[in-house]
Formats: sequence, C-alpha cells, structure tokens
Amino acid sequence: MDETILKPGEETLASSSDETKISAHDKTKGIAKDDTCDDQTTLITIAEGDDFQETLLSPDNKDKADQDTTTEDRTSILFGISDIQQKLDIEIANIPEEYEEHIEPEQMSHLIKDHYPTHTEAEKIRVNRNFLNDAEPFRLDLMIEKIKNSREGLPTGFKSLDHLITIPSNSLTLIVSRPKHGKTCFMLNLLLNMCHLFPGKRFLFYTYEEPKWDVFLKLINMSGTKQFTQRQGRQSNLERWEYELNHCEIETLKEKANEDIEYIGLKNFLEIAGNVHVIDSNHNCGQLIDSIRSFAKTFDIGAVFIDSLPKIRLEDEKKSMDYRQQLQEISDNLRKLAAEIRLPLILSAPLTTTTKGTPEYDNLVEENLVDLGCPDQNANLVIGLQNYARSKFIGSNTNNNFKSNFLDEPLKNAAPMPDNFKDMGKKTILLAKVIANKTGPETETELIFHKQLLKITDPRAEI
Repeated sequence: MDETILKPGEETLASSSDETKISAHDKTKGIAKDDTCDDQTTLITIAEGDDFQETLLSPDNKDKADQDTTTEDRTSILFGISDIQQKLDIEIANIPEEYEEHIEPEQMSHLIKDHYPTHTEAEKIRVNRNFLNDAEPFRLDLMIEKIKNSREGLPTGFKSLDHLITIPSNSLTLIVSRPKHGKTCFMLNLLLNMCHLFPGKRFLFYTYEEPKWDVFLKLINMSGTKQFTQRQGRQSNLERWEYELNHCEIETLKEKANEDIEYIGLKNFLEIAGNVHVIDSNHNCGQLIDSIRSFAKTFDIGAVFIDSLPKIRLEDEKKSMDYRQQLQEISDNLRKLAAEIRLPLILSAPLTTTTKGTPEYDNLVEENLVDLGCPDQNANLVIGLQNYARSKFIGSNTNNNFKSNFLDEPLKNAAPMPDNFKDMGKKTILLAKVIANKTGPETETELIFHKQLLKITDPRAEI
C-alpha cells in the first residue's frame, strides 16, 4: 500500500493511494478524501509534530466505533462519510455572510473543496478546522484539565436548599410555578443572596415583566429587615417605599437609612447596588445573547437572571415558527451561550394548567413544561414553586412521606391545605421542589415568604 504525505503547499492527492497522510497545525488542520476507494472508506492521518493520529472513516458505522483503541501514538475512530457531510452542512449554514479568517489554502481539505466549490476560502477553512476539532479523539489529559478549570455551582443562600443543590455553572436553571406563586420574588432573593456571598462579582437581571425601576424598588424593599409600622394609608410596604422615594430628598433618605431600622433596606441595597445591573430593553433573542456576551467580556459576572422565558422574542425572520418551536430554539441558544461564557443562566417560566382529575396546583412535574417547548431538556436544574397561601392542596407536589416543618406527621397523600397555612398574617410558606436535576437528587424543601418585605428566608431561622 502506497502512502502520500501531504505537506503545506501540496494541493493534489495521489489518485491510487489507499491511505493519505496530511500535516496539521493547532489552528488549521487538513482533511483528505481518497476518491479511489470503492467502499468509500477513507483513512486520515493527522500529524501533530512527530506523532500521527489515524482516523478511519466508514459509512457503515454512523453511531459509534466498532473498535476504539488508544495507544501512546495511535487512535482509530470510525466515522461515516454521510455523518461528516451532515456536520459540514451544519457548519456552513452557521457561517455569517461577512466572515474574515486568515486563509491558508494549502491546508484546505479536498472533501470540502469538492462539495463546496461556490463558498469562499475563508468559509471552507473555518468548516474544515471546526470539524476536525469536533472529531478529535478522547484525551485524558484534556479531560482532567477541563475538570480542574470548571467552575463550581453557586449556592442559593438558603441553607435548606444548599444542602440539596447548587445552581450549576455553564448551563441553564429554570424557575417555574403557576402565576402569582413567587417566581420573580424567588429570583430577586437569589440575586440578593448571591450579591452578598460574592461581593466581587456583578449580577445581571433581564426583566421582560416590568420596568427596571420597579425591580430596583423591590430589591430595596427585600433588603430590609423590618417593615414600616405606619404605611400612611398605603396598602403595602412597597407602596410606602415608593412614597418615601418620591417625597424625600436623597440626603434625608440616607440619614433615615442610617438611623431608622425601618429604612435599613435602602442602606443595605446601596452597599451592593454597584454590582447589580437590571436591564429592561426587551431585547430579542439575538440582542439578548449579544448583551450578555458583552457583559461577560467586560465584567466578572457571577450569574445571569432572565424573567421570563416566554416573553423573549426571536428575530423577525423566525417569527413564523410554531410557538413551542420558538421557545425551544430560544432555550437552545441560551444553553449554548451558558456553555460558551461558562456562567449560570437562571430563567423563570410559568407552568401550564393542571391536568383534569388531579388535585388543583398539582403541577410541579416535568409534563407541565410541554407548552414551554420542553426547556427542561436544556436545563440542568428545574425548581418549581408552590405558595401555600394560594393553593388548595398540600402534599400533591411533594414526594411520599414528606415531613413538613409545620405539620406533626409526614404527608402520605395529598390533603386539603390547612386553614392556618392560608392565613399566616405577615408570612406564608413557599415550597421549593427540585423537578429535574441532572447532577443530584429531586427533592423538596420549605421556605418562608414575608409578604410585606417580599423577602424569602430559610425556615431554620424562623421555627
């Protein structure tokens, strides 16, 4: 069997060769096709310095290699030609219309040249390099390096949750519930907790639900430790804050925040406000990704919050897609972004109505994410919320024998919600259930929701 060594500057292949060897560099690699093989089997050898790696391409093995042997200087993996062609088609489709790349035509693959004669050299070189990077054989040293450099998940700041889960980096976390069950409040409380846990990092909150100044008002209110004793005719603590900010001079407010515990929420929030970016620009999906990517390149970002998934729009040319398909594409794009920038993206989304024949609000299950385009498939962690004060049943969203902190006996079956859970005055109970978790248990815990402060705390500090 004859062998032909392709080196930079050589643009032709020996027509009678059964095997072809080409040289490759770190950024630009060559891939050669032997047009004379009757069975369309191609042997590719990638040269890395003095070492050679051989890759056998076979159309009869599309899913995985029949044999995968790794030695110090040789790795063989089976690929199907049709699989390669499909990969190249995808790569070509994702190339922008205007793309600049350092061009080295002597490294160009004949496989790409043959199939894409109308594309530019820059396009073809990019596809060529990306494909070979994707097809790189397993290397233990790279795996170990990846694990060592990977970021650990973030704590939520709630001890009863943190011993069960962490917010995973490099991926999506989904916060879901029925309307008015606390999704936005939960996310804002997470943001405040993380700001205090990681004072050197910045946090992004993209709001599609309300103006950013309303979000800041809630954050000030949540940062307090004591509600106003006199709300001067206002119905809520939030409305009292709005009144104070509207009628008091800035210096007067700062003095009150330093002297009066009822105003301490302003003082507490001002201490971290420089690390909080609230954005209400209603970006479409592409603009949102560009904005997050720009922040990630400019600042040391701790986490990104997006409220909420169904409100994000696709670009105009994609609006003809089915609603579920649109949501699926959006979550796909955000998942890829999270992996690219190596940051946690935390999204909220509403759950669908309860299936007939089951207890009302028995909806903290994956099946009820279908109308959202099944974004749980892209999320490493899904947390569902149930506000006891807004529910008719307790236990329908928990595992068997769940021990509530507020009941004497474990729950064996769903039961009507106790009246004292519905009317707790200044507080109510918020169930946080882990609906899906790719790296840990699917369990639940209870938190305390302070109605006037909109603040969520751990029950261990309340009971």
